[in-house]
Amino acid sequence: MYVFILILYVVIRHGNPRNSSCFKKYCHCSYLNLKASCFSLAYIPNIPDYSKTLELTNNKFSHIDSDLFRNVSAVFRPLYRVKKVNCRKNNIVNVLIDEAGFRTVEQLDLTSNNIYSIPNFCIGEKSLAPNLRVLTLNNNAIRYLEHISFKCLYRLEELRLDSNRLTTLGNNVFIYLKSLKLLTINVAPRLASLSPLVFNSSSLEKLKFSNNGFIFDRCYSAKCKRYDVDSVFLDLELSKNFLPDSASLLYRMFSPLIKLQKLNLHAASLEILPENLFQKMQNLRILILTGNKLASWTLNTFASIPSLRTLYLSGNLIHTINKTSFPLDVLFSLELLDLSQNPYGCNCDLKWFVDTIRETNMSKRLSNWPTRYTCSYPNELKRLWLKKYRPTIESCTPWDPTDTIIVFVSASALLGAWFANYEFDAFIVYCDADRHWVHGELLKRLEDLNLKICVHYRDFEPGQPITSNIENFMNKSWKIIVVMSNNFAKSEWCQWELCLVQERRRRKGKDAMVLIMRQQIDSKHMTSPLRTLLYTTPYLKLKIGLGQNIFWKAVIQGVKKTYSDPPMAISCI
Repeated sequence: MYVFILILYVVIRHGNPRNSSCFKKYCHCSYLNLKASCFSLAYIPNIPDYSKTLELTNNKFSHIDSDLFRNVSAVFRPLYRVKKVNCRKNNIVNVLIDEAGFRTVEQLDLTSNNIYSIPNFCIGEKSLAPNLRVLTLNNNAIRYLEHISFKCLYRLEELRLDSNRLTTLGNNVFIYLKSLKLLTINVAPRLASLSPLVFNSSSLEKLKFSNNGFIFDRCYSAKCKRYDVDSVFLDLELSKNFLPDSASLLYRMFSPLIKLQKLNLHAASLEILPENLFQKMQNLRILILTGNKLASWTLNTFASIPSLRTLYLSGNLIHTINKTSFPLDVLFSLELLDLSQNPYGCNCDLKWFVDTIRETNMSKRLSNWPTRYTCSYPNELKRLWLKKYRPTIESCTPWDPTDTIIVFVSASALLGAWFANYEFDAFIVYCDADRHWVHGELLKRLEDLNLKICVHYRDFEPGQPITSNIENFMNKSWKIIVVMSNNFAKSEWCQWELCLVQERRRRKGKDAMVLIMRQQIDSKHMTSPLRTLLYTTPYLKLKIGLGQNIFWKAVIQGVKKTYSDPPMAISCI
């Protein structure tokens, strides 16, 4: 037998409302605000009949003996004047509504109880809450929704289902809500599947589906039908989930959203921005892409959304902003642009960006400028504000070939002295998932030849930030060995290290590194910096086995050779 927890019993009184009773020890009643608030009750008091808002918070209803109310046919009795009912933190398990129902109630808040199923708001086809506009069921124990769960709530405009125990959402569960405008399903870590038509609604304009850790790739597998978000959405939030890492899947997911005005994809594990992703969103004004893994995009990515006025890109892996990052008309039409907290490389690639900020009024529209725009590398400029970084035309002008020859000849005589100043022969950049091969094969072979190799698990200084250790020990190493694989390409840390490697190559030439491709990298994991590195550096493809000795000989030669030798890149496949 279910134990139904009594929430309230309202006695409608007659006469002068100013003289209506209020249980003053545990209730506060205000005729001015037309409100009654009660707490710490073990039974139900009378409340004034002028009350339009009723708050019952932190009561003791869960300890009431159900036999005391065995003649009460339902939990809620008729509320002829009350329009707003807040019933939070009362340990309510079930909610029963009688035929009279909530005739005038427009807002019902049942947050932080133990409700495990949606209350029945119907008697036949008749609504027991005909005027209900806002229903809040946050922080309960609701495990599933049926397609008839919200039947008879014809006027409901806002539905909040945050922090419940939902594991799956089926097709058409909100289809009866013909007036629904706002739906929130946040903090649902147990949610594992969405049916293709879960958000099928002709009226829904705003969906908040965030902080769920939901993996959208699941709905694109061969065994799963395509997941659709409805084209009527004006405001969509999918932050703190896992979006697909495929351009085609992202396009299939977002292309129907032609009416969208605001899109929030904060911390959604985005690594790429396909250039046609926003092409059909001609009304998009606010785009939030903070906290992802974006490093670059094409000029056309933002060219297709002329209505864009606010763009957040802070906390990504952006190393530089140049002429190809934004069309100028889009850039200067933005009212707010946030590019803060990115690992900027202070080199000539960034000259256009800092010059543009300095020469225009762009800084007025840059959020968090200048304090959160700093150099991440090279080491000598680390933490310098971009505002203070001033590369000159002369320093960024390519050398004349004649000057190069002169400098090259002079530098060759000093190579031996340079080598003697390094503490390590090589620093290995690799992904932790590849550590067994690195430690068991690569490190062993190099150290058997008395080469001194730096690896982080053994040589880093304890207590120092990992970023400082990486930069310091790279600077102490003669060569840098980069072990590339799919794991490497997917690793945020490895991509950051790769930027340091490229900065070193810019300063010391291609011979400052030895590239080993341990595993062919899939196109879906290929990043722009990695693609640039592979396109500009030739490498040999050599299978393990018959050519193994040649491979290891080439690796060792690459570590030992002087910077004056031709570049060395090796592929071990």
